[in-house]
Amino acid sequence: MINEWNEMKARHEQEIAEYLQRMADQGYSRSQAAQLLGKNTSTISHLVKKYNLKNSASTSILLTRLQGRTT
Repeated sequence: MINEWNEMKARHEQEIAEYLQRMADQGYSRSQAAQLLGKNTSTISHLVKKYNLKNSASTSILLTRLQGRTT
């Protein structure tokens, strides 16, 4: 039961990471992404770090816009 839960949670986080990737491609800020996904900005930050999105070329727009912004 615990393994199933962990697998389901991992799939859900991966789906959110994919959405973040698409949003970054379109120039959304982290706070906008959080609002649209119904998550808080710390959760978004955690997923960006966990899935190494900050090193992706397509998320550079997002990270550039976040510099100097408070969320």
